[in-house]
Amino acid sequence: MEQEKENLKQIINGKIDNKASYAMERCIEEMYKKICENGYEVITDGIEQLPFWDNGVKFFMIKGPNEERIEFCQKL
Repeated sequence: MEQEKENLKQIINGKIDNKASYAMERCIEEMYKKICENGYEVITDGIEQLPFWDNGVKFFMIKGPNEERIEFCQKL
């Protein structure tokens, strides 16, 4: 119940977290470079990696215009 209230509060304030997936067949390093060159605030420790699926996943997150978190990921 508390989590539902927090989610509703974020929606009302326009700060609901969003996730965007960068095309899986493209290089996430290229997107990271473009993001940095355009002055977006990266809120992860650069490109991170997790051992999901067969070969893992690379991802990074940026802060959006309404303080939402936007995730870019690449399945390896």
